[in-house]
Amino acid sequence: MLLAWLVLTGWCYRRPLSQRFERQTRPTTQPVWLAYASETGHARSLAELCQQQLQQQGRPVQLLPLNQLSAALAAQQGMAPVTVLLFVSTTGEGDAPANGSRFLSTLAQTSWTGVQYAVLALGDRQYPHYCRFGLLVHEALQQAGARALFEAMCVDDLNAGDIARFHEQLALSMSLQSLNQNHCSHSSPLIFDYPLIARQQLNDGSPGDGIFELTFGVPDDQPLARQWQAGDIARLHLQDEHGQPLHRDYTIASLADEGRLQLLVRQQFRHRGENSQLGYGSGLLTHTIQAAQQARFEIIHNPNFHAPASHIPMILIGNGTGLAGLRAHIRQRLIPGCRNWLIFGERSAEHDALYQQELARWLEDGVLGQLDLAFSRTSAAHLAMNTALCGELTHGYVQHVIERRIGLLKEWIDNGACLYVCGSQAGMATDVDRALRQELGDELVDRLDLEGRYRRDVY
Repeated sequence: MLLAWLVLTGWCYRRPLSQRFERQTRPTTQPVWLAYASETGHARSLAELCQQQLQQQGRPVQLLPLNQLSAALAAQQGMAPVTVLLFVSTTGEGDAPANGSRFLSTLAQTSWTGVQYAVLALGDRQYPHYCRFGLLVHEALQQAGARALFEAMCVDDLNAGDIARFHEQLALSMSLQSLNQNHCSHSSPLIFDYPLIARQQLNDGSPGDGIFELTFGVPDDQPLARQWQAGDIARLHLQDEHGQPLHRDYTIASLADEGRLQLLVRQQFRHRGENSQLGYGSGLLTHTIQAAQQARFEIIHNPNFHAPASHIPMILIGNGTGLAGLRAHIRQRLIPGCRNWLIFGERSAEHDALYQQELARWLEDGVLGQLDLAFSRTSAAHLAMNTALCGELTHGYVQHVIERRIGLLKEWIDNGACLYVCGSQAGMATDVDRALRQELGDELVDRLDLEGRYRRDVY
């Protein structure tokens, strides 16, 4: 009778006992996911530093690009609730960095109910759409049902105080020990004076605005002023007419061991017409500064656009001044065994064939395994008669080259090639992405992106 009573009692209390056991065996700390959308590497660096801090406090952490977050959380559906910390930069005219550009369209892949999150939005008050993408992410997550630990925090030009306040809020909201602010903030930028050696317009007579090559000397007594690699950025520091500080970013066209800092700059205009005014950055570089005068630059390391290992083929796609970053990559890969394919577009074959002699030499030497040039303002008939230009010539834009050469492009990708895109975001980069998706399919393009084989430096 006693045994029967024990069995009956156990059966009646099976659910409460099971729930209690589940609570006791459940991890005491929720997993933390750190997602970054980073253009020049700052958002990713902050995410990695906080990953180290959380791991030191015994928290389980996952770090990934923002584009991968929805799919990763969808695979965890039904498991323990999670906390998501998002480190989100804004680029261009309030746009998303490439590794976060698809996040908003993928929100529906998972349920956000039960997810708690915090957003650190990086931006610059100089630009009209300050922290716009980070704020859009914050708003979209709220609408999807996630719970904000606190309001999105905006960081102006990597301001250490803004970053410190974010970590203070994290510590309070997540019951953490105080985060080491010295490790999670950035020191003052290192700015150096580079003297102008030469300036030359490369597209005289072009139907487009002027493109200038600028060559600056590198200070011999300041080693940090010459530490960059292909894909890195020179940030010009200057002032507007009211004395307010400004900065403009330019992808570097040369390598540090060449002993000079070279840029490609297209003239931009604040006002056109009778009282036309050049933009602050392009005006200073292409008109105001004279030989031997100095410009102030900060070197911005851009790991998102650094080259793969030398044995991995590269398909380099760009237009206009985007050739600067692509040229630096090719110059860095002037070693036996490297396979490089350049697809470049501009307006006029007569006036906009930038660095033609250099490209011809690289094609002849085998540094360039393939070279395709596209010109939108020169007819196919005139291109067919042109014997001065090297490579394959196409009337149209770089996306038309992709469509025409898709068989060869697939072959390169099957052999492990990476795609690097550099140039204008609004037109070229968007059209290239659309062409790649039409010809290769969304699934393959997304996989290339997630594997780090599809990278963009666009503006």
